[in-house]
Amino acid sequence: MLHTNLRYALVVLLTAGCTQDFGAFRGGGGNSQGGSGQGGEGGSPPVCANDCNDSNPCTQDICDPDGNCLHPAEEDPPLTQVIGDCKDLSCDGTELVTAADTADIPADDNNPCTSEACDGDMPTHPFEPEGTACNDGVCNATGQCSDCDGPEDCGTDTQCATYACTNNTCETTYLAPLVISGDDDGDCMALQCADNEPDPQDLPYIDDVEDDGNVCSTDTCSAAGAPEHNPAGAGTPCDDQLYCNGTDTCGTGTVCSEHTGNPCTGGPDCNNACNEAGGGNCFNAAGSACNNAADTACTNPDTCNGAGVCNPNNAAAGTPCPDGVFCNGAEVCLANGTCGPSPGDPCLPLNTTDTNCAGSCNEGSGMCNGPDPNGTLCGSQANGPCSNPDSCQAGVCSPNNEAAGFPCPDANLCNGAEVCLANGTCGASPGNPCPGHNVILNTATSCEDSCNPATGACNALDMAGTPCNENLVGGNGTCTGMAMEPNCNNDGT
Repeated sequence: MLHTNLRYALVVLLTAGCTQDFGAFRGGGGNSQGGSGQGGEGGSPPVCANDCNDSNPCTQDICDPDGNCLHPAEEDPPLTQVIGDCKDLSCDGTELVTAADTADIPADDNNPCTSEACDGDMPTHPFEPEGTACNDGVCNATGQCSDCDGPEDCGTDTQCATYACTNNTCETTYLAPLVISGDDDGDCMALQCADNEPDPQDLPYIDDVEDDGNVCSTDTCSAAGAPEHNPAGAGTPCDDQLYCNGTDTCGTGTVCSEHTGNPCTGGPDCNNACNEAGGGNCFNAAGSACNNAADTACTNPDTCNGAGVCNPNNAAAGTPCPDGVFCNGAEVCLANGTCGPSPGDPCLPLNTTDTNCAGSCNEGSGMCNGPDPNGTLCGSQANGPCSNPDSCQAGVCSPNNEAAGFPCPDANLCNGAEVCLANGTCGASPGNPCPGHNVILNTATSCEDSCNPATGACNALDMAGTPCNENLVGGNGTCTGMAMEPNCNNDGT
């Protein structure tokens, strides 16, 4: 009975811990009959020296009164079965027993080419038979789902994706970001590759701006793909296609509304009338009056040429511009548009040969009365050794030259005797009248044979330095210029 109670106490200790008071199970030395014996005074609760947990779910972990660990079998073991580990746990007394559980198959490994099974108490994933269908392919010998044998098994290339078969596995390459088309039509949208889609999508494209042709507005795209046109800013240069209102700039809105005014005001002649219809310029119309409006015999009013230049309309040089007076000659226009000065009495002989000797001018009849009397001076009035002033003879201006051969000495008697020629000029000098140096013995030359220009005599002394040779020996000497002989110095001996 004592053993039965002790076992019961040990069971209680399992739940009460190792501090259970074991005094009630021990005698106190008194009479134990009737169970009324007095126990001892008791003592401190038993304490186990070590942690009694043996990590065995089939045993209890308790202390005996002496502080020793006890591990009796657990009557209702708290066993936890792991799902899918192919094991079934049980207790055989205090021993944990592991048995195979073929119904406890492992979890799916998500490979369509394997199955889930137990090999005894070990989870396994055996390969499905080769050729078993999987996804869009078939299983191969290594338990892999083979998607393809070639790229044609994976898909047809599109504008945004290409397909390849690598190691029997389909690979898709998306060509994003990529603009396919519509990036230049100005609607802020374009077909583009995006979002790993194989086909292009019509998406916003901020570079596909719409040009509204207005420099007074900016052209942008919103994030949603809508064209936007905001004011470019006051003062932005623009062109309203009108010339006559001056330089244009944008206002505060999107309109080319500011102008500087007529650009032609204050311009020079022929370039100060704004011409919008003529292409935008300041040229006055061709033929319009400008500058000098004088209208005379030698000039007409100036006119514009239609290209901004004022042209003078002068008469051609030489155009007659008579002043109504006959006896002052016939005037003609000059190149500068003025009438040339009167040339003089047309009836007076001009100071040249072969001019008329018609006589005096008659203003009333506008004719010359004549002829001029014989002897009336005309033509050349030169009066030289061979020419006298010209005069009229029977209405003709005749030269009065001396007869050919008439002497016309020039005061130098050493150049020969000149005579007049038929043309009224004095003939050329015939040369030195002295026959040369006086010859001594027909061989030597002396120093006394020069010509005297005042007298024409040939006995003048030669000038000092004139070559001479009087001795006929050796080289020539030079004249001393003196009368005393010998006057040929350094003559050879």
